[in-house]
Amino acid sequence: MANSTKHSGALDAWVWLRYECSSITVLVGDNGGGGAWIGSVNNAGGLRGIQKRLAAFDGSLYVASPLGGPTIITIDVPTALSATVPTTRFTVAS
Repeated sequence: MANSTKHSGALDAWVWLRYECSSITVLVGDNGGGGAWIGSVNNAGGLRGIQKRLAAFDGSLYVASPLGGPTIITIDVPTALSATVPTTRFTVAS
């Protein structure tokens, strides 16, 4: 959400969470200008930093952000949760 606010020029952003099949999936999206990318291997901050931290938990981060937008960041993290957690969607408008 911070990257969306700082860099995208988006008017709307959203977060979608889902737990299913022992995995938590988070989608973060906006209707901004696109062009987001994970960064170089030596880049320790931003999306690359999130990707490195997720890897410690066997998680993954994917970026879909064509020029012109929209941007959708997908995060998947395996978990040992035993309860069903309902899907939750938050919408943040500027």
